[in-house]
Amino acid sequence: MPNLVGLVMLIAMAALLAWSGIRAWRAKNNFLKWGGTGLAALLAAAVSIVGVLCSRCGLSGSAILRLSRQRTARRAASWH
Repeated sequence: MPNLVGLVMLIAMAALLAWSGIRAWRAKNNFLKWGGTGLAALLAAAVSIVGVLCSRCGLSGSAILRLSRQRTARRAASWH
């Protein structure tokens, strides 16, 4: 169940970022138009890739954080 909730949240984030890219494209200021659209597209792509990887590997956000903490703890232990 937590995997499904995390996946739905990632899909919602990607959809909101895509929507904000469309909104930025309608701006009259060229800097805001290209910068906002590019940034929103980049972030939407990154969130989508993370969502696909998590769904294919069966990882939830909490599992990824747990793996990251274990890796950091191992690095800290090796310094002593």
